[in-house]
Amino acid sequence: MIKLSISSLEEASRKRPEGYLQEVMAAGRVEAGFLWLSDEDYAALRARFSGADAVTPAAIKAKARYAICKSCVNSENNAFGCKLHKGCCFGRWRSQPESRCYLGKW
Repeated sequence: MIKLSISSLEEASRKRPEGYLQEVMAAGRVEAGFLWLSDEDYAALRARFSGADAVTPAAIKAKARYAICKSCVNSENNAFGCKLHKGCCFGRWRSQPESRCYLGKW
């Protein structure tokens, strides 16, 4: 699952084609100021609106790290949090190549 700030989406919609925000919002679940999208819906929307290839080496690495985190005993909130790493956005931290797991799992 991907968690996106609705305010960030509204900001991005100014640079996107008409109907962008409505289509993105319809694809996910809104909860407390955030939109939750499945990985598949996120990839499809990214491919549709960014013009970029949704499958990049960084995305592959982040997805592999996420799978490792999901199986870890220190995982919290469906691997969007970690008992050993306190940060504002664990998913974003995990997707940065220079970041490292505190247990050395990735």
